[in-house]
Amino acid sequence: MRIALILLALLSGTVVWAQDKFTVDFGDAALRWYWFESADGKPLAPAKKHEEKSLEITKPDKAVKLAALDDKSSNLALLDLKEDKIEVKEEHFAFANRVIVAIEKEGKSVAAAMVKLTDGKGKIHTVAMMPSDGGKAVFDRVALGSGKIEATYGENKTASQDIEIKKERGTGPVATIAVSADAPVLDRPASTDATTAVSEPDSPTLWRFVPILLALLVGGAALYGILRFVQGKNQQVADTMAKLGVKLPDAQAEPEADQTVAAAPLTPEGHCPFCGQKKDPATGACACDLSAAPTVAAVGKPARLVGLTGALAGQSIPLSSGSISVGREIGNELMVDDPTVSRRHSQLRMDDSGLFVVDLGSSNGTYVNGAKIAAETVLNTGDTVQFGAVQFKVEA
Repeated sequence: MRIALILLALLSGTVVWAQDKFTVDFGDAALRWYWFESADGKPLAPAKKHEEKSLEITKPDKAVKLAALDDKSSNLALLDLKEDKIEVKEEHFAFANRVIVAIEKEGKSVAAAMVKLTDGKGKIHTVAMMPSDGGKAVFDRVALGSGKIEATYGENKTASQDIEIKKERGTGPVATIAVSADAPVLDRPASTDATTAVSEPDSPTLWRFVPILLALLVGGAALYGILRFVQGKNQQVADTMAKLGVKLPDAQAEPEADQTVAAAPLTPEGHCPFCGQKKDPATGACACDLSAAPTVAAVGKPARLVGLTGALAGQSIPLSSGSISVGREIGNELMVDDPTVSRRHSQLRMDDSGLFVVDLGSSNGTYVNGAKIAAETVLNTGDTVQFGAVQFKVEA
Protein backbone atom coordinates (compact mmCIF):
# COMPACT_ATOMS: atom_id res chain seq x y z
CA MET A 1 0.00 0.00 0.00
CA ARG A 2 2.82 2.41 0.91
CA ILE A 3 4.65 1.66 -2.35
CA ALA A 4 1.46 2.29 -4.34
CA LEU A 5 1.01 5.73 -2.71
CA ILE A 6 4.63 6.66 -3.51
CA LEU A 7 4.19 5.63 -7.16
CA LEU A 8 0.94 7.60 -7.36
CA ALA A 9 2.62 10.72 -5.97
CA LEU A 10 5.51 10.41 -8.43
CA LEU A 11 3.10 9.90 -11.32
CA SER A 12 1.07 12.99 -10.28
CA GLY A 13 4.20 15.09 -10.08
CA THR A 14 5.26 13.93 -13.57
CA VAL A 15 1.87 14.86 -15.01
CA VAL A 16 1.98 18.34 -13.42
CA TRP A 17 5.50 18.84 -14.70
CA ALA A 18 4.48 17.78 -18.20
CA GLN A 19 1.54 20.18 -18.16
CA ASP A 20 3.87 23.06 -17.31
CA LYS A 21 6.11 22.34 -20.33
CA PHE A 22 5.14 23.95 -23.64
CA THR A 23 6.41 23.68 -27.18
CA VAL A 24 5.86 26.70 -29.41
CA ASP A 25 6.16 26.27 -33.20
CA PHE A 26 6.53 29.59 -35.04
CA GLY A 27 6.70 28.00 -38.50
CA ASP A 28 9.94 29.73 -39.49
CA ALA A 29 13.14 31.12 -38.00
CA ALA A 30 13.08 34.87 -37.34
CA LEU A 31 13.89 37.33 -34.59
CA ARG A 32 11.08 37.45 -32.04
CA TRP A 33 10.62 38.41 -28.39
CA TYR A 34 8.45 36.48 -25.95
CA TRP A 35 7.25 36.78 -22.34
CA PHE A 36 4.51 35.45 -20.05
CA GLU A 37 1.58 37.52 -18.78
CA SER A 38 -0.85 37.19 -15.89
CA ALA A 39 -4.65 37.36 -16.13
CA ASP A 40 -4.58 41.18 -15.89
CA GLY A 41 -2.09 41.49 -18.78
CA LYS A 42 0.97 42.29 -16.66
CA PRO A 43 4.36 40.81 -17.72
CA LEU A 44 5.69 38.26 -15.22
CA ALA A 45 9.34 38.54 -16.33
CA PRO A 46 11.49 40.52 -18.80
CA ALA A 47 11.12 39.74 -22.51
CA LYS A 48 13.52 37.17 -23.98
CA LYS A 49 14.98 37.02 -27.48
CA HIS A 50 14.41 33.98 -29.72
CA GLU A 51 15.52 33.39 -33.33
CA GLU A 52 14.76 29.70 -33.91
CA LYS A 53 11.73 28.04 -35.51
CA SER A 54 10.53 26.36 -32.31
CA LEU A 55 10.74 27.03 -28.61
CA GLU A 56 10.39 24.81 -25.53
CA ILE A 57 9.52 26.65 -22.34
CA THR A 58 8.11 26.07 -18.86
CA LYS A 59 5.08 28.05 -17.75
CA PRO A 60 5.66 30.05 -14.54
CA ASP A 61 3.06 30.41 -11.81
CA LYS A 62 0.11 32.77 -12.54
CA ALA A 63 0.87 32.76 -16.29
CA VAL A 64 -2.24 32.61 -18.50
CA LYS A 65 -0.89 33.97 -21.81
CA LEU A 66 2.27 33.87 -23.89
CA ALA A 67 3.03 37.13 -25.72
CA ALA A 68 5.19 36.97 -28.87
CA LEU A 69 6.47 40.09 -30.66
CA ASP A 70 7.71 39.93 -34.26
CA ASP A 71 10.77 42.20 -34.39
CA LYS A 72 10.44 43.07 -38.09
CA SER A 73 6.74 44.01 -38.25
CA SER A 74 6.28 45.03 -34.57
CA ASN A 75 3.09 42.98 -34.55
CA LEU A 76 2.06 41.15 -31.40
CA ALA A 77 0.50 37.73 -30.80
CA LEU A 78 -1.29 36.88 -27.52
CA LEU A 79 -1.53 33.10 -27.10
CA ASP A 80 -3.61 31.16 -24.55
CA LEU A 81 -1.72 28.51 -22.58
CA LYS A 82 -4.27 25.71 -22.87
CA GLU A 83 -2.33 23.11 -24.88
CA ASP A 84 1.14 21.65 -24.43
CA LYS A 85 1.96 22.48 -28.08
CA ILE A 86 1.16 25.85 -29.62
CA GLU A 87 1.34 26.41 -33.37
CA VAL A 88 1.75 30.11 -34.11
CA LYS A 89 0.35 31.26 -37.46
CA GLU A 90 0.47 34.58 -39.29
CA GLU A 91 -3.08 35.48 -38.26
CA HIS A 92 -2.14 35.18 -34.58
CA PHE A 93 -0.09 38.38 -34.91
CA ALA A 94 -3.29 40.42 -34.84
CA PHE A 95 -2.14 43.39 -32.74
CA ALA A 96 0.08 46.37 -33.50
CA ASN A 97 2.48 46.63 -30.59
CA ARG A 98 2.48 50.43 -30.98
CA VAL A 99 0.41 52.88 -33.03
CA ILE A 100 1.33 56.56 -33.38
CA VAL A 101 -1.14 59.27 -34.39
CA ALA A 102 -0.03 62.88 -35.10
CA ILE A 103 -2.23 65.82 -34.09
CA GLU A 104 -1.42 69.08 -35.97
CA LYS A 105 -2.70 72.59 -36.53
CA GLU A 106 -1.44 74.48 -39.59
CA GLY A 107 1.80 72.48 -39.74
CA LYS A 108 2.57 72.76 -36.01
CA SER A 109 2.24 70.03 -33.38
CA VAL A 110 -0.69 70.35 -31.01
CA ALA A 111 0.53 70.60 -27.42
CA ALA A 112 -2.29 68.84 -25.56
CA ALA A 113 -5.40 66.83 -26.41
CA MET A 114 -7.46 63.83 -25.34
CA VAL A 115 -7.14 61.26 -28.13
CA LYS A 116 -9.42 58.23 -28.44
CA LEU A 117 -8.72 55.31 -30.80
CA THR A 118 -11.25 52.59 -31.63
CA ASP A 119 -9.30 49.58 -32.97
CA GLY A 120 -10.20 46.74 -35.34
CA LYS A 121 -11.89 44.73 -32.60
CA GLY A 122 -13.95 47.67 -31.33
CA LYS A 123 -11.82 48.25 -28.23
CA ILE A 124 -11.44 51.91 -27.22
CA HIS A 125 -7.99 53.20 -26.24
CA THR A 126 -7.66 56.66 -24.66
CA VAL A 127 -4.47 58.72 -24.29
CA ALA A 128 -3.97 62.14 -22.68
CA MET A 129 -1.40 63.77 -24.99
CA MET A 130 0.97 66.13 -23.13
CA PRO A 131 3.38 68.83 -24.42
CA SER A 132 6.34 66.48 -23.85
CA ASP A 133 4.81 64.02 -26.36
CA GLY A 134 5.63 66.36 -29.26
CA GLY A 135 2.16 66.24 -30.84
CA LYS A 136 2.12 62.43 -31.03
CA ALA A 137 -0.42 60.16 -29.31
CA VAL A 138 1.00 56.68 -28.71
CA PHE A 139 -1.23 53.62 -28.26
CA ASP A 140 -0.14 50.11 -27.25
CA ARG A 141 -1.61 46.74 -28.29
CA VAL A 142 -4.01 47.96 -30.94
CA ALA A 143 -5.98 45.34 -32.93
CA LEU A 144 -5.28 45.47 -36.67
CA GLY A 145 -8.04 46.48 -39.08
CA SER A 146 -10.39 49.42 -39.62
CA GLY A 147 -10.71 51.91 -36.78
CA LYS A 148 -11.40 55.51 -35.87
CA ILE A 149 -9.47 58.34 -34.22
CA GLU A 150 -11.13 61.18 -32.30
CA ALA A 151 -9.24 64.11 -30.73
CA THR A 152 -10.74 66.52 -28.18
CA TYR A 153 -8.86 69.82 -27.71
CA GLY A 154 -9.29 73.44 -26.66
CA GLU A 155 -12.80 74.30 -25.44
CA ASN A 156 -14.35 70.87 -26.13
CA LYS A 157 -13.55 71.01 -29.83
CA THR A 158 -13.36 67.63 -31.60
CA ALA A 159 -11.91 66.24 -34.80
CA SER A 160 -12.21 62.65 -36.03
CA GLN A 161 -10.91 60.48 -38.84
CA ASP A 162 -11.26 56.87 -40.00
CA ILE A 163 -8.00 54.91 -40.11
CA GLU A 164 -6.74 51.55 -41.33
CA ILE A 165 -4.19 49.83 -39.08
CA LYS A 166 -2.22 47.59 -41.42
CA LYS A 167 0.27 44.80 -40.78
CA GLU A 168 2.93 46.76 -42.67
CA ARG A 169 2.98 50.20 -41.06
CA GLY A 170 6.52 51.54 -40.98
CA THR A 171 7.78 53.55 -38.01
CA GLY A 172 5.94 56.83 -38.56
CA PRO A 173 2.41 57.89 -37.61
CA VAL A 174 -0.41 55.82 -39.09
CA ALA A 175 -2.53 58.96 -39.43
CA THR A 176 -2.37 62.75 -39.01
CA ILE A 177 -5.40 64.64 -37.72
CA ALA A 178 -5.59 68.32 -38.67
CA VAL A 179 -7.45 70.46 -36.12
CA SER A 180 -8.67 74.03 -36.41
CA ALA A 181 -8.90 76.95 -33.96
CA ASP A 182 -8.53 76.87 -30.16
CA ALA A 183 -5.87 74.16 -30.23
CA PRO A 184 -2.69 75.00 -28.25
CA VAL A 185 0.41 74.33 -30.34
CA LEU A 186 4.14 73.89 -29.71
CA ASP A 187 6.66 76.49 -30.90
CA ARG A 188 8.56 74.06 -33.10
CA PRO A 189 7.10 72.75 -36.41
CA ALA A 190 5.56 69.30 -36.55
CA SER A 191 7.94 66.38 -37.15
CA THR A 192 7.18 63.22 -39.15
CA ASP A 193 9.83 61.28 -37.23
CA ALA A 194 8.23 58.59 -35.07
CA THR A 195 10.90 59.03 -32.41
CA THR A 196 9.46 62.44 -31.51
CA ALA A 197 6.55 60.79 -29.73
CA VAL A 198 8.66 58.43 -27.68
CA SER A 199 11.68 60.60 -26.90
CA GLU A 200 12.27 62.27 -23.60
CA PRO A 201 11.47 65.99 -23.08
CA ASP A 202 13.84 68.38 -24.87
CA SER A 203 16.30 70.64 -23.07
CA PRO A 204 16.55 73.67 -25.38
CA THR A 205 17.97 75.94 -22.71
CA LEU A 206 21.37 74.20 -22.91
CA TRP A 207 22.18 75.75 -26.29
CA ARG A 208 21.57 79.25 -24.96
CA PHE A 209 24.72 78.95 -22.85
CA VAL A 210 27.03 77.85 -25.70
CA PRO A 211 27.94 81.44 -26.82
CA ILE A 212 28.57 82.43 -23.18
CA LEU A 213 30.85 79.43 -22.64
CA LEU A 214 32.79 80.21 -25.82
CA ALA A 215 33.23 83.84 -24.72
CA LEU A 216 34.50 82.74 -21.31
CA LEU A 217 37.00 80.35 -22.91
CA VAL A 218 38.34 83.03 -25.27
CA GLY A 219 38.56 85.57 -22.44
CA GLY A 220 40.31 83.10 -20.15
CA ALA A 221 42.86 82.24 -22.85
CA ALA A 222 43.61 85.94 -23.45
CA LEU A 223 44.05 86.60 -19.71
CA TYR A 224 46.37 83.61 -19.39
CA GLY A 225 48.50 84.92 -22.28
CA ILE A 226 48.76 88.36 -20.65
CA LEU A 227 49.86 86.87 -17.31
CA ARG A 228 52.50 84.72 -19.00
CA PHE A 229 53.82 87.78 -20.84
CA VAL A 230 54.01 89.83 -17.63
CA GLN A 231 55.81 86.99 -15.81
CA GLY A 232 58.44 86.94 -18.55
CA LYS A 233 58.95 90.72 -18.22
CA ASN A 234 59.20 90.91 -14.41
CA GLN A 235 62.36 92.99 -14.35
CA GLN A 236 61.12 95.48 -16.94
CA VAL A 237 57.87 95.93 -15.03
CA ALA A 238 59.80 96.40 -11.75
CA ASP A 239 62.11 99.04 -13.30
CA THR A 240 59.15 100.93 -14.77
CA MET A 241 57.30 100.92 -11.44
CA ALA A 242 60.50 102.05 -9.61
CA LYS A 243 60.69 105.12 -11.86
CA LEU A 244 57.17 105.93 -10.73
CA GLY A 245 58.21 105.62 -7.08
CA VAL A 246 56.58 102.20 -6.44
CA LYS A 247 58.71 99.36 -5.04
CA LEU A 248 57.45 95.84 -5.87
CA PRO A 249 58.16 92.95 -3.48
CA ASP A 250 61.00 90.66 -4.50
CA ALA A 251 59.50 87.41 -5.78
CA GLN A 252 62.75 85.56 -5.02
CA ALA A 253 62.97 86.70 -1.39
CA GLU A 254 63.18 83.91 1.15
CA PRO A 255 60.13 83.56 3.38
CA GLU A 256 60.53 84.31 7.04
CA ALA A 257 61.30 81.38 9.28
CA ASP A 258 58.36 79.71 10.96
CA GLN A 259 58.10 81.09 14.50
CA THR A 260 55.69 78.42 15.75
CA VAL A 261 56.92 76.78 18.95
CA ALA A 262 56.62 73.01 19.06
CA ALA A 263 54.36 71.79 21.85
CA ALA A 264 55.85 69.57 24.52
CA PRO A 265 54.82 65.90 24.20
CA LEU A 266 51.93 64.95 26.49
CA THR A 267 52.28 61.15 26.15
CA PRO A 268 54.97 59.42 28.27
CA GLU A 269 57.72 57.70 26.34
CA GLY A 270 56.86 54.09 25.38
CA HIS A 271 53.09 54.71 25.43
CA CYS A 272 50.65 55.01 22.50
CA PRO A 273 49.75 58.66 21.75
CA PHE A 274 46.23 57.55 20.73
CA CYS A 275 44.98 55.12 23.39
CA GLY A 276 47.57 56.00 26.11
CA GLN A 277 48.42 52.34 26.77
CA LYS A 278 51.97 51.03 26.99
CA LYS A 279 53.39 49.62 23.77
CA ASP A 280 54.82 46.09 23.45
CA PRO A 281 58.63 46.48 23.88
CA ALA A 282 59.28 43.78 21.24
CA THR A 283 56.81 44.70 18.48
CA GLY A 284 55.96 48.31 19.34
CA ALA A 285 52.23 47.49 18.96
CA CYS A 286 49.41 48.41 21.33
CA ALA A 287 45.73 47.61 21.79
CA CYS A 288 44.57 50.07 19.11
CA ASP A 289 47.07 48.97 16.45
CA LEU A 290 45.04 48.61 13.22
CA SER A 291 47.52 46.13 11.79
CA ALA A 292 46.15 43.54 14.19
CA ALA A 293 42.58 43.97 12.94
CA PRO A 294 41.12 40.98 11.06
CA THR A 295 40.94 41.25 7.29
CA VAL A 296 37.44 41.92 5.95
CA ALA A 297 36.34 39.24 3.52
CA ALA A 298 35.77 40.55 0.03
CA VAL A 299 32.19 40.50 -1.19
CA GLY A 300 31.26 38.34 -4.17
CA LYS A 301 31.16 39.57 -7.75
CA PRO A 302 27.74 40.94 -8.82
CA ALA A 303 25.71 38.16 -10.43
CA ARG A 304 22.06 39.22 -10.31
CA LEU A 305 19.53 41.98 -9.61
CA VAL A 306 16.72 41.39 -7.11
CA GLY A 307 13.60 43.55 -7.44
CA LEU A 308 12.77 45.57 -4.31
CA THR A 309 9.77 47.54 -5.60
CA GLY A 310 7.42 47.57 -8.57
CA ALA A 311 6.14 44.72 -10.74
CA LEU A 312 9.45 42.80 -10.44
CA ALA A 313 9.63 42.97 -6.61
CA GLY A 314 11.04 39.72 -5.23
CA GLN A 315 12.18 38.45 -8.64
CA SER A 316 15.80 37.60 -9.40
CA ILE A 317 17.27 38.73 -12.74
CA PRO A 318 20.58 36.98 -13.59
CA LEU A 319 23.40 39.09 -15.06
CA SER A 320 25.83 38.01 -17.78
CA SER A 321 28.71 39.58 -19.68
CA GLY A 322 27.74 42.24 -22.20
CA SER A 323 25.22 45.08 -22.29
CA ILE A 324 21.67 44.94 -20.89
CA SER A 325 19.20 47.65 -21.90
CA VAL A 326 16.68 48.76 -19.26
CA GLY A 327 13.36 50.44 -20.02
CA ARG A 328 9.58 50.32 -20.16
CA GLU A 329 9.48 49.46 -23.85
CA ILE A 330 9.18 45.86 -25.04
CA GLY A 331 12.48 44.83 -26.62
CA ASN A 332 14.69 45.87 -23.68
CA GLU A 333 16.57 42.94 -22.15
CA LEU A 334 15.29 44.17 -18.75
CA MET A 335 11.74 45.43 -19.30
CA VAL A 336 10.43 47.38 -16.27
CA ASP A 337 6.69 48.02 -16.65
CA ASP A 338 6.33 51.20 -14.59
CA PRO A 339 5.13 54.71 -15.62
CA THR A 340 8.15 56.35 -13.96
CA VAL A 341 10.56 54.35 -16.18
CA SER A 342 11.37 55.73 -19.65
CA ARG A 343 11.04 53.63 -22.76
CA ARG A 344 14.86 53.54 -23.08
CA HIS A 345 15.94 54.39 -19.52
CA SER A 346 19.42 52.99 -18.69
CA GLN A 347 22.02 50.47 -19.74
CA LEU A 348 23.89 47.94 -17.62
CA ARG A 349 27.32 46.68 -18.69
CA MET A 350 29.11 43.64 -17.26
CA ASP A 351 32.72 42.73 -18.07
CA ASP A 352 35.79 41.34 -16.29
CA SER A 353 36.31 44.65 -14.46
CA GLY A 354 32.81 44.67 -12.90
CA LEU A 355 29.22 45.86 -13.32
CA PHE A 356 28.40 49.40 -14.52
CA VAL A 357 25.24 51.45 -15.14
CA VAL A 358 24.68 54.55 -17.28
CA ASP A 359 21.54 56.68 -17.70
CA LEU A 360 20.29 57.12 -21.30
CA GLY A 361 18.70 60.54 -20.80
CA SER A 362 15.65 59.29 -18.93
CA SER A 363 12.95 61.62 -17.58
CA ASN A 364 13.15 60.53 -13.93
CA GLY A 365 16.83 59.60 -13.66
CA THR A 366 18.92 56.65 -12.51
CA TYR A 367 20.15 56.43 -8.89
CA VAL A 368 22.86 54.38 -7.19
CA ASN A 369 22.49 54.10 -3.40
CA GLY A 370 20.07 57.06 -3.50
CA ALA A 371 22.36 59.40 -5.46
CA LYS A 372 21.44 60.45 -9.01
CA ILE A 373 24.15 59.56 -11.54
CA ALA A 374 25.35 61.73 -14.41
CA ALA A 375 27.89 59.34 -15.96
CA GLU A 376 28.66 55.63 -16.08
CA THR A 377 28.85 54.38 -12.47
CA VAL A 378 30.19 51.14 -10.99
CA LEU A 379 27.77 48.84 -9.15
CA ASN A 380 29.08 46.68 -6.32
CA THR A 381 27.44 43.78 -4.54
CA GLY A 382 25.02 45.16 -1.94
CA ASP A 383 24.37 48.43 -3.84
CA THR A 384 20.86 49.55 -4.75
CA VAL A 385 20.13 50.84 -8.25
CA GLN A 386 16.92 52.73 -9.00
CA PHE A 387 15.29 53.37 -12.39
CA GLY A 388 12.63 56.06 -11.93
CA ALA A 389 10.80 54.84 -8.80
CA VAL A 390 11.69 51.13 -9.22
CA GLN A 391 14.51 49.79 -7.05
CA PHE A 392 16.76 46.74 -7.42
CA LYS A 393 19.53 45.33 -5.21
CA VAL A 394 22.80 44.01 -6.61
CA GLU A 395 23.59 40.54 -5.22
CA ALA A 396 26.31 37.97 -5.76
